[in-house]
Amino acid sequence: QGSRFPADLNGNFFGPRLLELAASRGWPVFFLGAAPGIAESAARRLTDRIAGLRVVGVRDGHFGREQDAEVAEEVRATGAGLVLVALGNPLQERWLHRWLPATGARLGTGVGAFFDFQAGAVQRAPGWMNSLGLEWAHRLVLEPRRMWRRYLVGNPLFLVRAARSARMRSSVPGATP
Repeated sequence: QGSRFPADLNGNFFGPRLLELAASRGWPVFFLGAAPGIAESAARRLTDRIAGLRVVGVRDGHFGREQDAEVAEEVRATGAGLVLVALGNPLQERWLHRWLPATGARLGTGVGAFFDFQAGAVQRAPGWMNSLGLEWAHRLVLEPRRMWRRYLVGNPLFLVRAARSARMRSSVPGATP
């Protein structure tokens, strides 16, 4: 709170940079998530663009929670050091919290719609919308049935909770904002 980030810190911002780092360090990467065929397409496009990138495994996100252990073992079998997970928020974070240790990977991160964008399955917002922080509005227009609850219910609820938390902290003597 009170500090500004230099850029939008979502999967589309840091994903390519993280993969460039992985390529330069020789880290094998696993892509987990998105609809069938999307992660494969993203992997092909990214390995064409990033010299030395080694994607050792890909699995779409269409599996039940009863298959989580099997999926983690599938990742482990590839020897991946980095796992990018695109299962949507908050499922990807929950999956990583519970299953990353079982994959044997040293690092895992949720990347949201990164695979969809990289595969060309979902169009990025125009630059001016991104610079104004309005990519969410673009996605709402493109995918209203899928995104309405997140953006029209979830985000306002988050803002209410964040404001309540900030108010509670400001009323505690000696608390830092």
